[in-house]
Amino acid sequence: PVESGKQFQEEAKIYYSVFGLAKMIMDEARYLSTASDFVGLGTLASLLVITAFLVPLAQGVSLFVQWFMPTTKKQRETNLIANEILSAWQYMEVYI
Repeated sequence: PVESGKQFQEEAKIYYSVFGLAKMIMDEARYLSTASDFVGLGTLASLLVITAFLVPLAQGVSLFVQWFMPTTKKQRETNLIANEILSAWQYMEVYI
C-alpha cells in the first residue's frame, strides 16, 4: 500500500542507526519540552545506546579475554558471570 503512492518506483524502506534513533527520541523530548519528557525520553535514549551499542562491545571484549588471554580458574569464572550479565542486557539481535 505504501509503495502504491510512489507508483512502485521505489521501495518503502527507511534505514536507521542506533544513534539516529536516539537523536529522534531526544528531538521528541525537545519538541514536548517538559522536564518529565526530557528525563523519561533521555533515559530511554540512553538505554537504547547502552544496550544496543556499548554492551555488545563490552561483551566482545569479555569474549576476547575469555578466548585469548591466559586466566586463572577464578578469573574465567568471574568473566563467565560478567559475560552472562552482559548477554542479558544486550539487544543487538533485537535491533538487527
